[in-house]
Amino acid sequence: MNLESIIRERADVLAYEAERYPATAHIAQLWLINALRWAGLRDDVSLERHLRLRIAGLSRLRREELERTASARLHPGIIQA
Repeated sequence: MNLESIIRERADVLAYEAERYPATAHIAQLWLINALRWAGLRDDVSLERHLRLRIAGLSRLRREELERTASARLHPGIIQA
């Protein structure tokens, strides 16, 4: 198993964990961004593409969580699903 496949596998695990535990999404995203920089230095286009997809997914997840939190603050009597 080479380093690129280890990074790809770790990115998948972090993305999965962030979906289950949204409070960890920001740390997972930072790790993925650092891995993306490393992949860029190695000119690994395939790994870069994979990491960008995972980062985009985490960005969407974090944005949805922030919107849900903001909505709960604005409307404290409404239970969010």
